[in-house]
Amino acid sequence: MSNGRELIGATATGVTARPAAIRGSWFGREAVQGFVWIAPAFLYLAFFIAYPFFMSIYLSVSSARVGSPESHFVGAQNYTRLFADPVFWQTVRNSFVFTLGSEAIRLVIGLPLAFALNRSFKGKRIVQ
Repeated sequence: MSNGRELIGATATGVTARPAAIRGSWFGREAVQGFVWIAPAFLYLAFFIAYPFFMSIYLSVSSARVGSPESHFVGAQNYTRLFADPVFWQTVRNSFVFTLGSEAIRLVIGLPLAFALNRSFKGKRIVQ
């Protein structure tokens, strides 16, 4: 028999409380908010990197001329003409000679100068 003083056991029900969210607000969703924050970077990349990249590919396979609104697809014809041109190969050679020469000069002058500046001498802090 019960005398009215029974203890009722309390147990957790397993219901978890959700954090309060701004309901109905467009900015309230994390995914949308993240996209809004990253959108300027994507626009920058699209405008300053992707557009010039794809435009240069298009121009390299077409017969576009400066000042002329007309162009048509020529495929690899521009590249075959480029690789057959001796002036192109002279330019490639000059670029390699300039690069190797400037790096050699930089190494010959820069390395001894770096070692000299690494030693202790009067006025070292002023020079650095």
